[in-house]
Amino acid sequence: MKFYTTLNVTLVAITVITMLSASAAPMYARPRPIIPEQNEKVAVWWKNYMLLYSMKDPPIPAQIDMLNDKDLGFHFKPFSQRVAQLDYLKTWALRNPETLRALTTGQREVLKKPFFGWNSQALTSDKLDPVPLHSRLKQEKAFVTEVESTLYDLAKHLPDLSPRP
Repeated sequence: MKFYTTLNVTLVAITVITMLSASAAPMYARPRPIIPEQNEKVAVWWKNYMLLYSMKDPPIPAQIDMLNDKDLGFHFKPFSQRVAQLDYLKTWALRNPETLRALTTGQREVLKKPFFGWNSQALTSDKLDPVPLHSRLKQEKAFVTEVESTLYDLAKHLPDLSPRP
């Protein structure tokens, strides 16, 4: 009976410690895309982007470390789709005369910078050294936030323009 009680106390202690360590584990906070206010007039294309692409995130570093080279492209595909849509929108913004006039010099420079290719081939060659992949991902997420901020400004300033022909 004493052994059974000791075993129960030990299991409870292990469970409590595990739960506490899990709750104290760092949460990977990411900057959320800028969501328009309820009554704010914003371009439809921005609302569509927010709805369809803004939550497509890359895997977290711990997940990346556990993936083999073949799985990287699959797990980065949602983020790759998000980046592709942003690339489409920034290309449109740089080609459209109205949006180009509305952009500041700094915003134009942001939109001219290229994204990293998050396809399987680029990821596989970079996977040999995971640290650069982690740092590249961190830089890319910051760049995505910059591009989203610039495009959001355009969507507020020119709500009636659309990238559709």
